[in-house]
Amino acid sequence: MKNALLAGLIPFMLMLSACQNNPPIPDNSINSNASAQDYLIAAFNLRNFGPARLEKPQAMQTIVNILRRYDLVVLIELRDRTGGSFAELLAQINAQSGHQYALQLSQRSGRGNRKEQYGFLYRLDRVNILDFYDYDDGLEPDLDSFEREPAVAYVDLAGLTLTLIAIHTDPDTVALELNRLIPVYQDAVLRTGDNDAIILGDFNADCSFLPERDKPFINLLHDDRFIWLLGDEVDTTVRASTDCAYDRIVVTDTLNRFLPFDAANVYDYSTVLGLDEATALDVSDHFPVEVRLIVQP
Repeated sequence: MKNALLAGLIPFMLMLSACQNNPPIPDNSINSNASAQDYLIAAFNLRNFGPARLEKPQAMQTIVNILRRYDLVVLIELRDRTGGSFAELLAQINAQSGHQYALQLSQRSGRGNRKEQYGFLYRLDRVNILDFYDYDDGLEPDLDSFEREPAVAYVDLAGLTLTLIAIHTDPDTVALELNRLIPVYQDAVLRTGDNDAIILGDFNADCSFLPERDKPFINLLHDDRFIWLLGDEVDTTVRASTDCAYDRIVVTDTLNRFLPFDAANVYDYSTVLGLDEATALDVSDHFPVEVRLIVQP
């Protein structure tokens, strides 16, 4: 498929104050050093997000509250052929935030009938997208490398430029797809001349999808250029019956100087917001994973 700068930017310029029933949103913009910029970046698998989610107002409100925490968040499993539910989500976020967000969408991808998109939701006053494309992984369906091709954004964060690579691996070929992420990174370096990068999303990198016997053969795990910020000990799933670190954040070692102590976390919204499991599952079956970067302009 062709690489293209997609016109997935959906502008909604609604300047409304936050609704009273929303919890306070922390200001992530300023570190204790007044000149340092504190960025919170995340990936969140929204589990088949589409028109049906709009019919659950409580779940939608929780999603809005979660997403407003971030300067930039990669959304996984967006499934709506018309795109109307994505536009509505963005409208609700902008209607309840003192900041304006935009949404950059990838193309729809997937070898079967279940197509999905990645979305890069970001604050317009904090993040500048310099380039955006879908990685060209070869001719589908037999000669491509990924079930869902990574989406790649080259961004500027207060003068720090870096590449964000979003991925949702096929559970049946996790090891193969994780190894193929290194060429995606190398291609981005050739395009930009910039070694700084974050690879994030639903890696399916645990439990039965990535057994221990496969891990010695995962180049991404053992390449010294990359740091896995979340280990196998974390649980990124909502269900109490599962304990799997499916969602991950990997950064290049060149970004290490921008990472504070305990930079990466799983945002357990069910505990933070006091939701029972059924209510939390209406939102997603995954928790967001997040990383803080402190940038000195």
